[in-house]
Amino acid sequence: MLQIILTLAIFLILVIPMGKYMYHIATEQKTFADKVFNPIDHLIYKICGIKNEDMGWKKYALTLVTANAVMVFVGYLILRIQNLLFLNPNGIEGMESSLSFNTIISFMTNTNLQHYSGESGLSYAAQMCVIIFMMFTSAASGYAACMAFCRGLSGRKLGNFYRDMVRITTRILIPVSFIVGLILVSQGTPQTLMQNFTVETIEGKYQDFAMGPVAALESIKHLGTNGGGFFGANSTTPFENPTVISNIVELLSMMILPGACIVTFGHMLHDRKKNKVKAAAVAVAPAKKNPYGTSGRCSVWRNGSHLYDRTSVMLQLRDGRKSRDR
Repeated sequence: MLQIILTLAIFLILVIPMGKYMYHIATEQKTFADKVFNPIDHLIYKICGIKNEDMGWKKYALTLVTANAVMVFVGYLILRIQNLLFLNPNGIEGMESSLSFNTIISFMTNTNLQHYSGESGLSYAAQMCVIIFMMFTSAASGYAACMAFCRGLSGRKLGNFYRDMVRITTRILIPVSFIVGLILVSQGTPQTLMQNFTVETIEGKYQDFAMGPVAALESIKHLGTNGGGFFGANSTTPFENPTVISNIVELLSMMILPGACIVTFGHMLHDRKKNKVKAAAVAVAPAKKNPYGTSGRCSVWRNGSHLYDRTSVMLQLRDGRKSRDR
């Protein structure tokens, strides 16, 4: 009971600032981390040829599906030939074709149906280049679509899928996963590329211990609300979830971003309401008598843009000042 109360209390403390941070990222407003991440994002945009242009809903959806289709093809290929690739110290064979297709589709759609045991069915290269990679990209794709949907409902343009995906990955998923991974490692979760090893127990029997980059996978698995663990038994095993602290951290990781999305949407709607009030005030204010005629009344708005400086117009109307039309 104490653990549940503590988990919920920490969640309530973290979810509001995280939601506001996500709102600033979704609307491309200034954040405290811009000095660090802006150069990284701009380098990615430059290398990938990503332009700063808005997409309509059809182009946004098509881009999302196309990008994920390419990743599905590459991931499927890696699963099939993992026995020929690097980082396979345990000599695991390539995955069967139907299981490979089921696995990659499942992880691309963020459903993460796991019909294999990771410690015996995947090489370290496949764990990192397919499973962990898809846990990042599927989560980023989902949150990008969520933010586009929220922007549409709040009267904004949908944005650019590539920019959304890059910003969500570099500014949220990677940094937070890194922090969660360090906490898990401190609690005893393995993070290594050494092969599995066998020990003799005090009873004189032998037991195999599976190793690998467990903490890296576990951190993004929970943060991206993915399923499927490094081991077949997932977080019920002590290597994935060794202590009470790791259990609380994993619970918070699963809860924080879905909860923050609600806060982000609330900020977007709040801004929409404020913008409507401002627009109404500026549109109504020039209806007062203008000593220089009615041209100001009809030309305050043209193609959605101000022909007058808002502050100047409001001061003129308030103080009765007579100044030239701009």
